[in-house]
Amino acid sequence: MLEHELLNQFYRELFELIGEEATYIIYQNYRGLNLTVPKKLYDSKKIAGKLSSLDKVDLQTKQEFARKYDYSQRQIERLLLSKQK
Repeated sequence: MLEHELLNQFYRELFELIGEEATYIIYQNYRGLNLTVPKKLYDSKKIAGKLSSLDKVDLQTKQEFARKYDYSQRQIERLLLSKQK
């Protein structure tokens, strides 16, 4: 369907990453738009909720959450404080 060698560089890279069908779907739905993609994959409020639902949140737990969800330990501590208020 798509002629890979003729694609715009952005769509060619997308094609190589996610395949032809997904690239075409993105093209159909978002062409002409400027997209800003959030740096963080996970929602900080939801992470804070998950943390506050734990029985015990110690230093090791904070470090694990920081690594797992790509946040700093300081950010994890701030999320906990904001949820406690």
